[in-house]
Amino acid sequence: MAAPDGDGVILSDLSQRVDKEKRPRCLPENHRFRIRPPIHHPSFMDDPPPESIVLDAQAYLDDRTNASTAEGCTARGHRIKVTFWISHPPRVSYFTVHFPDLPEPSGKIGELPRIVRTDGDLVLLRVSVCPPGLRLRPEFNDHIIYRAGSKTLQVLPLNPDRKRLPCDAQVGLLNCHDDTGRFFVAALSSVYRRGHYKLELYDSRKRIWSTKPMYVESSQAHDYSFTSTTKVITIGGKRGSIGFVDLLQGILICDVLMGDDNILRYIRLPFLMASNKMCRDPPTCDRDITVSQGYIKYFDMCVHAEPGSCIGTSYTSQDWEAATWKWVDSEKNWHMEYRLKASNVLVDKSHYELLPNPLHPHGPTEMKPTLRRLHVGHPALSMHDDTVYIMAKVHHMDSHKAWMLAVDMRNKTLNGVADFRPERTYRFNLTYLQSKISKHLAKRSSNSRHFEGEVCHHLLKFRTTADQRRHKDHALSGHELQGGCTKVMGAFAT
Repeated sequence: MAAPDGDGVILSDLSQRVDKEKRPRCLPENHRFRIRPPIHHPSFMDDPPPESIVLDAQAYLDDRTNASTAEGCTARGHRIKVTFWISHPPRVSYFTVHFPDLPEPSGKIGELPRIVRTDGDLVLLRVSVCPPGLRLRPEFNDHIIYRAGSKTLQVLPLNPDRKRLPCDAQVGLLNCHDDTGRFFVAALSSVYRRGHYKLELYDSRKRIWSTKPMYVESSQAHDYSFTSTTKVITIGGKRGSIGFVDLLQGILICDVLMGDDNILRYIRLPFLMASNKMCRDPPTCDRDITVSQGYIKYFDMCVHAEPGSCIGTSYTSQDWEAATWKWVDSEKNWHMEYRLKASNVLVDKSHYELLPNPLHPHGPTEMKPTLRRLHVGHPALSMHDDTVYIMAKVHHMDSHKAWMLAVDMRNKTLNGVADFRPERTYRFNLTYLQSKISKHLAKRSSNSRHFEGEVCHHLLKFRTTADQRRHKDHALSGHELQGGCTKVMGAFAT
């Protein structure tokens, strides 16, 4: 029977336990190009696709294909193929990119292709085929649309008014879910005047970019506080709302389908939990926001360090806690849904055995696994239930080994543990995102080319309780965002 986690031996400061050669360094880009993708789990090929997934935002370069593969050409004529490899969470899904006419892409690609945003059956990618020194120039970056079920990629035209490349965190995607396949790409940027912004908007129906000024609603000016966009969420509704989020302060709501409307509405985020910055990472290290079950949902977590254990970048976790809120638009207020401490999370035996065994501070002896002693970060809220996926490490500086935890916030249980390869990220910096693309992908085919000389025994570590009861508890408890949310934002959907 499940039992609360938390009676483990104290995990001391690991600064002396993590060897210097294992400390993460910024990997050279040409090394990142050569990292092989994870072995795709073969045992779930015939299962129903997951309602939503955790998706690695950075591509692997690989020429394997499956039924999801789509291809096209970049604006400069380079052939490109994009393929998705879907796994049930907490395993992280990923995608691969292949450039058939670039057999040795190192030095010819500015950076690895990235997913900027997804919405429904659409994925917005950014691809940079150029020498690395030119990768920040707009003309060398293609924004490409992948549509599930289509075998052809769509390259967006370059915005002629764009002077610099927008940060990926500033760009949103709105899928209109209509018969024409219409969509919008929106980028919101500050013009360095309080409450004033510039919106760059691409309309797939008109096939042109437009630019217009945007202003924070005057009645909210006194409550307005917004520094920079760290995430964009698609709200939808009849207004076609997109939320540009400063995870430290609030949300700017832009109504894309309202034509000449140039007003931004502002929602202040709930008060944060106690100060918890054990390392100087971006706010995505311990906060997240998404649209799930018809609501905007916000997540925050904090670490309670052992007194006196914080030395440099190291600390000993005494416990950590987390909470979720949902926005109730009819009340114009946030409601806390769930709050828990790691020491009170129920961990059954099968998942307990998958947790890491920290080393004892005074010798090579391994301590028993304990959830509350792990360094945790980079939360990702599920887009269809009350689960949050969290990256865990024995030490947050470790770039060789990590785990993904599936924590059920409602029932305060650990529902899954899976290995994760963190070599392409630093600490808990942004590396994956949530997506519903999995619902729209065609049934996956077998690999057209298998990895050679690799073994799969570690795949047994991917067991999850969710895998076992997936068929019993598979339905959404909210409404699908088919052109709009009935609960989310209330007035925004009218």
